[in-house]
Parts: sequence; structure tokens; C-alpha cells
Amino acid sequence: MCLGGMTLDRVFLVETLPSGPSKTIAHDFIERGGGMAATAAVAVAALGGAVRLLSRVGEDLAGQALVTELERIGVDTRGVLRVQGGRTSTSAVHIDSAGERMLTNFPGDLPRDADWLPLSDVAAQSAVLADIRWLEGAEALLDAARRCRVPSVLDADAGDPASLRRLCARANHAVFSEQGLRQLSGSDDPETGLRKVLADAEQVIGVTLGDRGSLWVAGGDLFHVPALKVEAINSNGVGDVFHGAYTLAIGEGATVREAARFATLAAAVKCRDIRGWNGMPSRADIEELQAARAGVDWASP
Repeated sequence: MCLGGMTLDRVFLVETLPSGPSKTIAHDFIERGGGMAATAAVAVAALGGAVRLLSRVGEDLAGQALVTELERIGVDTRGVLRVQGGRTSTSAVHIDSAGERMLTNFPGDLPRDADWLPLSDVAAQSAVLADIRWLEGAEALLDAARRCRVPSVLDADAGDPASLRRLCARANHAVFSEQGLRQLSGSDDPETGLRKVLADAEQVIGVTLGDRGSLWVAGGDLFHVPALKVEAINSNGVGDVFHGAYTLAIGEGATVREAARFATLAAAVKCRDIRGWNGMPSRADIEELQAARAGVDWASP
């Protein structure tokens, strides 16, 4: 079960990212689904998991298109609230020739109330994932997961530090972006930052570091999972895929290290594809890349 943001992304492919007041001509344009939790849910479905999305959209064309696409992909949308008079979140995304992105998001104007969430269904889940874009919903889901002893993962991206702190304390696994960890911990050093935000000895804390891999504290142990060298053409949504794959692996009973490796493989595959929800890694893609990685020491930096 994934809870959080769903966005219509309008993607402009450009040679270089805009800088300052300017007019930029794109050589291609793609309109596609996005949002942290929604993209994670699509990744889970592509990897063979059964996944339900809890989110909110407006009763507008963007919302209708997103729900239709999710249903086509195989994501359970019974937990998506259609808000009459609401406007669906929309982003303008620029992606340059190196695969780097610049994003501007309108979060939508949707009610923040979470009383309608089907929390009685949480006990039947193998794992849940929440992003930070809907604080009230994330708190409700993470609290329900704790009561039901269901593993919970927080996609701890950059945001309001007070909200990050509240959500981080509720999650079994808090997996930060580098910027999110810096905001919450006040430290530029990832290891120091992880130890600062660790809530208790049983919690797992991780941070994704782009082409430097990811760093983790689990059971008191610190370990590093390196990134894989691939020809990256896209960074948009890759972190969301990482979180979705990690949550799926945890739900399937993987250890933290195994889940981090699986998520790293999924993210590496996604970096090579720019098709958004239509270009998600499959199990076959993961197995192929894993076979190519055979014999490599994953624990080495």
C-alpha cells in the first residue's frame, strides 16, 4: 500500500537546463503520470507486486487521465479520492541531455483530511510506503501500520523539517534523499546525519546518494550499497522507483541489505529509460542486471 502524491508531469526534453530569465526550445515533449507515491506504486506493479494507492486528485481531466492510466497498469485505485472542484497536482519538468532534471510543481488544492482512508485494510498488507507530500495521510497510515505491526517505509524527501521529524519518528524504515537528510539533521555528512535522525535502535535509516549509492544504519551497523554504473538518460522518478522497489522487497521478507540492493538495481534500470510509468523495470530486467553484477562485492564502496 502506497500513500501520497500523484501528479501529471509535463516533460520538456532540452539540451541544457534553463538558467535565469530565458526562452528554451524543447526537442521533445512527454505528458505522463508522476508523483512520489504514485510512481512507487507503478514500480511495485511492474515488479509483480499487488499494490493499492491511497491518494487524492481533482475531478478534472488530469485526475481522470491519471486514474485511468494507473488502472491500465494494474494499480488498485480504490483508495484514490476524486475531489469535486479540486485541482490535480501538476509539474513542469525539464530534462537535459545528461539526464539531469529541473522541476516546478503545483501541489494542487485538495483537502488534507485523512478520515476517509481505509485504514482497516492496513493489517492485510505486507508493507506500506508513505511520502511526505500529504502529512495528515502519512501520519495516519504510519500509525496504523505500527499498530498492526506492518513494516512501514517513509520516502523522506526534502520538505518542511518539522513534518519530516514527525513522520520519521513513526516509520520503521526512513529512506531519505540527500537534501531531505541535510534539512532534518543540519549536517552535510551523511553518516553524521543518519545517526542524528535515528529515532531508536530498531529503526532503519537510509539515504540515497545518487551515483555514490546509498548509506544505511540498521541494527546499529553502518553499511554502504554502491550505485551501478549505467548510461543514465533520466533521473526523474528514479528515487520513487527506488522506494517502491525497496518497500516491495521488505514486504517480501528481504533483509535491509537485500532490499537496498534490489532497489539499487531497479533504480539503475530506470535511469536508462525516459518513458515514465511506461518504462518501469520488470523482474526480468532486475535479474538480467543482477546476473551481470555477479561476483562483485556489494559491500565495497
